Amino acid sequence: MKYLIKSTGDTNPGMVRTNNEDRFGILETKNHETVFFVADGMGGHSAGEVASGHMAETIEHFFSDKQSLEDTWGSANHGSPIFFSNDYLTRVVEKGNAKIYHQAMDEQDKKGMGTTLTLSIIQNNQLKIAQVGDSRAYLVRNKTIRLLTRDHSLVQNEVDQGLLTPEEALWDPRKNIITKAVGIVSKVEPDIYDYTLQPKDRVLLCSDGLYDLVPEKQLLHLSKKKTIEESVQQLINTANASGGKDNVTVVMVEIDLDKKVKQKEKQQDKKPRQFWFFSTRKKEEKA
Repeated sequence: MKYLIKSTGDTNPGMVRTNNEDRFGILETKNHETVFFVADGMGGHSAGEVASGHMAETIEHFFSDKQSLEDTWGSANHGSPIFFSNDYLTRVVEKGNAKIYHQAMDEQDKKGMGTTLTLSIIQNNQLKIAQVGDSRAYLVRNKTIRLLTRDHSLVQNEVDQGLLTPEEALWDPRKNIITKAVGIVSKVEPDIYDYTLQPKDRVLLCSDGLYDLVPEKQLLHLSKKKTIEESVQQLINTANASGGKDNVTVVMVEIDLDKKVKQKEKQQDKKPRQFWFFSTRKKEEKA
């Protein structure tokens, strides 16, 4: 079965901050897999955007034709890398982590910088996610929305231990204290998730600037707009209308049967529309 992937994303500094420490990207590999991610930087001065920027550049390098066997695996003896694998996603995170960590050690004004990362790849109808921090991935299917990742945060740990209810965690003032990030320590291991997608599914990646201000019920409603482009803009606008206290970044991907397959079933023969997009946002000034 062949599938068609549509994707889009956007980022906004919000209504309070003058710079944007979030980064996102969408790209297609040479094997026609779709890679997409959200990274939310943290650190003093401009260090947060440096950290998320390093992670974005690492991902682009590893999944584009720019990478070599030497710099992806450390040796040219491993053969061609398999992008859709736990090992490869982990390797990407490790490389980004090392780059951020060593710069933070070398430059005093970058000390303590880091970034969250939700990195996803789709191959046919299979979804794989590598997660560090509290940026999130959701699955929108029919009339439901499902959280696909688990936050690396203090309040999530307390929910897991039964010390807080999920409802209490929504309003806990410590909810943005994360327990794991890329670049903070010398070694980091992402959580890896695997899911099977269905036609018409939408996958939503976002920074905490969205889900902190937009309730899950509203996330579902806005994620079901006619087009994914409309959904992304409505989600960002709603977060800003609710205070926009943080940068907000949204990436949305929709999977469907390839148009060629659909039309073949109808005894038609039209070429499917292809989609390719990649973007990392630079610093944005407040208007």
